Amino acid sequence: MKENSIIVIIPLYNVEEWIKKTIMSVKLQDYKNYHCFLIDDISSDSSRQVIEKEIDGNDKFTLITNTEKKYALKNIYDTIKLSNPKKDDIIILLDGDDWLASKSVFSTINKVYNEQDCWMTYGSYIEYPSKT
Repeated sequence: MKENSIIVIIPLYNVEEWIKKTIMSVKLQDYKNYHCFLIDDISSDSSRQVIEKEIDGNDKFTLITNTEKKYALKNIYDTIKLSNPKKDDIIILLDGDDWLASKSVFSTINKVYNEQDCWMTYGSYIEYPSKT
């Protein structure tokens, strides 16, 4: 099966409580053909410091620190342009206070995109800690 490159885009603002779990859920994926961009939109908490510690020395992650407020949509747009995706790349958007539910998310997405000639998908979520 073809291994598409996955580009993960995580726009964030003041998520120091959650961002470590978000990063760990990406690091633990069993599918390794990915690159993750974290975009700090001028957080006033210690989000950036937590991220720097978690991704230190890991070339699969890039931290972008804004010097002016851009908000999520502009951050996503700019990062897609920066990542220069190829036709078959898969782009995943993940909020800074969310995480991937299992270590096989990327493998599953790659499989679906290959088998279904898929162009776009969307996911769902479970609220935490209520599990609704």
